Amino acid sequence: LVERINILGNNVTNESVIRGELLIDEGDPFTNLSLNKSVSKIKSRNIFNQVKSEIENGSKPDLKIINIEVEEKPTGEISAGAGTGTQGSTFGFGIKENNFLGKGVSLDTNFLISTDTFEGKFSVTNPNYKNTDRSVYTSIEAVETDNYKTFGYKTNKTGISLGTSFEYYDDFYLGVGNSNFYEKIETNSSASARQQAQEGDYWDTFVNLDFNYDKRNQKFQTSSGFRSFYSLDMPIISDTNTLKNYYNHSYYFDLFEKNISTVSFYFETANSINNKDIKLSERITIPSRRL
Repeated sequence: LVERINILGNNVTNESVIRGELLIDEGDPFTNLSLNKSVSKIKSRNIFNQVKSEIENGSKPDLKIINIEVEEKPTGEISAGAGTGTQGSTFGFGIKENNFLGKGVSLDTNFLISTDTFEGKFSVTNPNYKNTDRSVYTSIEAVETDNYKTFGYKTNKTGISLGTSFEYYDDFYLGVGNSNFYEKIETNSSASARQQAQEGDYWDTFVNLDFNYDKRNQKFQTSSGFRSFYSLDMPIISDTNTLKNYYNHSYYFDLFEKNISTVSFYFETANSINNKDIKLSERITIPSRRL
């Protein structure tokens, strides 16, 4: 049995943040598998340079003491990038903090400006809200796409999202969320008849459901197993009633010695359940990272 777990080296990070990632607790039967998975979860938080564990004999022959020592690192990130090409120029900037006030809370703000698009987002995520093993998040975002000259339309979309996710059953995680958006679409005479028919103001409310079956051997530096993720956005208040589906399955395996490979399958759909044209901002394009 585990007699005691000592947390060492955390000068900034609250001890509860580290203990919240442990799959083994004081009084539980000791297994190396649970300890190794716990260390992997702590590493996956990306707020420590190193995480080490040490096992000592306890006050009785059947008791163990676990020492977990962490080495903290700067958790703030600043990123910036710029590019130019035949489609125009792009500039992006972002600021991220992975361990706000030592509480393990993640703050992320970023924006991207291109010739015809502006995207901005601010999000807050607490991976272990009040030690309930539930992740809670909220985000505010704004997107403006100006295709007035090229395609005859312009969209401006602003919204807020919030939700939670938790382990519903062994390695099966359920996420429930809500998103609300206000959108304005403007067109000119060069837009197509379908695009002109969508001109106006819209308010959309969606319920978001996420199903995540995670059988990876470890979250940090995964070497085997798989992860299957399905997401569904259901319209509650919407003019076009767009239903969105997203699915991604990733399988990890050792192809060669010390060479971990991944095979992934991905699909995404957006369909109107009342047979209307879905809005321009809801249409799907293949992400550049998947090309």
